[in-house]
Amino acid sequence: MALSMGKIKVTIVDWRAAAAIGLALPYLALQETIARRVAPVLEVLGSGQRWSFELPLLIATLGLVLAGAANALQPALRAGDARRYPIVNLLVAAVLLAGFAYEVIGLVQGTVGCTLLRFTICA
Repeated sequence: MALSMGKIKVTIVDWRAAAAIGLALPYLALQETIARRVAPVLEVLGSGQRWSFELPLLIATLGLVLAGAANALQPALRAGDARRYPIVNLLVAAVLLAGFAYEVIGLVQGTVGCTLLRFTICA
């Protein structure tokens, strides 16, 4: 279903919205595993050790979230007459970009504040 307003073509949803959500699922699974402290998985990740796979895995899954947002925005970023504006895709992309920005700000703040500057408020 498409609504055409002059040269702007507004649609409801594109399949890329579901693909974008699918790309965010590994990040959500990793966060849930860490939040619930699932012991076998945390042992494999080496959580709490001097060096662990937790941070590289977090960065990789955040990259997937960013790729999902770009995938959802792809119909709106096309050139020429093929450009469409799926409402659900734009909402999914906005949520993924906001979540990505929030997590990156928290990650940088934690890394710089707790690791490099050694603030005493870090537990």
